Amino acid sequence: SRSCSLRSISAIAFANCLGLAAKSSLTRASGTPASASVLILTRFQNVRGGVIVNVSSVTGLAGSPTGALYSAVKAGILTLTKSAAIEYAGHGVRINALVPGAFRTPMLEWGYDRAARGDEDTRKMLEEHIASTIPLGRIGDPFEAAEAVVWLCSDASSYVTGHSMVVDGGASAAVR
Repeated sequence: SRSCSLRSISAIAFANCLGLAAKSSLTRASGTPASASVLILTRFQNVRGGVIVNVSSVTGLAGSPTGALYSAVKAGILTLTKSAAIEYAGHGVRINALVPGAFRTPMLEWGYDRAARGDEDTRKMLEEHIASTIPLGRIGDPFEAAEAVVWLCSDASSYVTGHSMVVDGGASAAVR
């Protein structure tokens, strides 16, 4: 679960949940790797060339209240990206991470709905509050995140590897 207060969970339950969250983030239900980095590390030892973009979150940079498990897994993706980038650079494989902030996605919509508990005025207030915390003054469009990924995969970024590209409208600029 994305929401987990550290005060309300035992150390054993936290460790079990963290392990499950990390495993579910990096593997499919079939047990095969979902992360391209994990796939390349485990299956394609002789790969030459290519680009991988892992997806993390700004919460992996700084954490979030009641989001310890989610934040820890997303931070792990960032360090996996850096380690894999170093390991596979000699094979011509560039590995980077997209670090998105608030984007109009089903996950964000679910969060609004859950917090507002069906009250449309509360939901609108939440959306306005989130937008007000972003220097660009709005929630991102998923196509903007896609454009960042396209750039990371393009020849224009041929000298970029091990990078965590933050795309958050400036929301985390003051703390990075």
